[in-house]
Amino acid sequence: MKLRINRAWMACAILTFLLLLGGSSPLSADTVFSNLSGSFCNCGEIIQGAGEPDGAVSVAVEFTPSGNFTFTEAELGIEGGVSVGSLNVYLETISSTGTGTVIGQIGSDISVPADTQEYITADSLTAPITLSEGVSYWLVATAATADPGVFWEGEGTEAVPYDYSLTDSPDGPWSAAGDDTLQFAIDGTPVTPTPTPEPGTLTELIPTAIGVLGLGWWTEQRRLKPVSR
Repeated sequence: MKLRINRAWMACAILTFLLLLGGSSPLSADTVFSNLSGSFCNCGEIIQGAGEPDGAVSVAVEFTPSGNFTFTEAELGIEGGVSVGSLNVYLETISSTGTGTVIGQIGSDISVPADTQEYITADSLTAPITLSEGVSYWLVATAATADPGVFWEGEGTEAVPYDYSLTDSPDGPWSAAGDDTLQFAIDGTPVTPTPTPEPGTLTELIPTAIGVLGLGWWTEQRRLKPVSR
């Protein structure tokens, strides 16, 4: 016996599948954390070279993702000093004892022009970095030149914990500095399980799917019905 597949039935089945697939949950936004305000205040934490008395050489700000993400880029609100400087930027996990473990360098010798206020981007990666929900991380900026003399700008949307180090090593040693509104943002691609339709959406789509299949059945019955003479 030959297997016969009516084209109307096939089209209805495909349409039903697409309707149900279209009811799956949408992806969340790609912002992992943002403390950007769009304004600069000539304040914050100064990052200077080793031996300078007025500022730290490395600064680490803390954030905690509310979901699972693959890191894409970081933005830092920076004010340039009287001369051109540059920064190295890292992502680290942090422990309860306030020490950091580097999971990736995301910026190398990023130039900071003198006398400027801007958001610099760090996104150079050697391997993908996964940011896990509920885990605390540091975004770390260290002096890459002898005396960059740049401010990590304040006036962000909320105060976050930050630490500082008097060395240009991303491993510290670190000292807790309290909370400040240093401006930065972390972006990432959401890591989600295979999308499944939401119960409410399925309830709305089931009548439509039944109607599509019913149309296919009716079309098939008309095709098979003998023609009256």
